[in-house]
Amino acid sequence: MPLNNDFVNLRSKRDNDAERLPPRVVVLSGGHDPEFSGKYLLDTNALIYAIDRKLKLPKGHYAVSVITKMELLSWPQLSQEDEQKLRATLSVLPVIELRQSVQESAIKIRRATSLKLPDSIISATAMVGGYVLVTNDEKLRNRHIGEAIGLDALTEMGTDL
Repeated sequence: MPLNNDFVNLRSKRDNDAERLPPRVVVLSGGHDPEFSGKYLLDTNALIYAIDRKLKLPKGHYAVSVITKMELLSWPQLSQEDEQKLRATLSVLPVIELRQSVQESAIKIRRATSLKLPDSIISATAMVGGYVLVTNDEKLRNRHIGEAIGLDALTEMGTDL
């Protein structure tokens, strides 16, 4: 899983909007399509594809689920260099922990949709946190009860982050 060094060039929001944002919300600079500016929860595959394809994400507030963090860092073939890059990336993205409200929503989602438990947790994390789920997993995107989009719908090819 090759990683792009430029992906870790994320910056924390430091302007006047900081008071309105949850703690540790990260803003990625990029395109300015108003249709896609908001809060986004990046699924594991979306984050990997964004890194590997050196995609430029539009300006927005990005986070990941603790499940995404665990999936990324537990990959058996992960090199030490790639692990360091992933940890650097994850250090600037809010990692949403598995709160009780997410647990309860994940149980309901799993029962209703037959999604795998990790996907149910990611879906619940997006719903409870008010995030748009960004995933290239078509099954997850189609069964997610809240708003979900594919990575290609969110990004613009070209400039590195």
